[in-house]
Amino acid sequence: MIGVFFLFYLIILPLIDAISPHEYGVARVSLGIFVLAFLFLVSVAMAVESTKAFYSIGAEKNRQVKIFLIKIKKLKDKSLGVDAPGALISMILSYIFFNYIFSVFYIFLSHVDNRSFSTGGPLSIIDGIFFSVVTATTIGYGDVYPETGIAKLSVLFQILISMFYAVVLFSASSSYLRDYVSTVKKQAAKEVAEELEQKTEQSAQG
Repeated sequence: MIGVFFLFYLIILPLIDAISPHEYGVARVSLGIFVLAFLFLVSVAMAVESTKAFYSIGAEKNRQVKIFLIKIKKLKDKSLGVDAPGALISMILSYIFFNYIFSVFYIFLSHVDNRSFSTGGPLSIIDGIFFSVVTATTIGYGDVYPETGIAKLSVLFQILISMFYAVVLFSASSSYLRDYVSTVKKQAAKEVAEELEQKTEQSAQG
């Protein structure tokens, strides 16, 4: 019950306020903006922890990188024991949250100022999510584009964040997954070789 209540106020409330900002008072809209800002900070924290985790994993396999990270990032040895699956899930959730946050903000902006986007009117929920995902992936279909200064700056900010995910997080996680698959294959081959060796020894003794 508490989780549903938390989910409603963290995700649904900002969207409701963004769709109809003129129907609510300043206090209600301010609360929605505050909740959206809180979700943004949560996403930032998740992204930072995921980044530290994946680069710590890489540092465990390379002593020079480990020393570099300890000097630059001031990481402690105990921080290198990370939960890689948890870091991967945290990274994916933070990326989803970021796209959702920007979609809600675009919807809110289009309701406050109809000139914000090329549609000349408020964005629907589908349009807001669609535009946010298209912006994050830098596809840019051109059917919807920002026109006011605030809208353009918001789009640029989202593109920069998406580039951070593509260059830093996604590359680090893909490197981890590639190493993980390679390790699993080597371990499986080792176990098969040991099993064959045991069977050879048993047949020789028999």
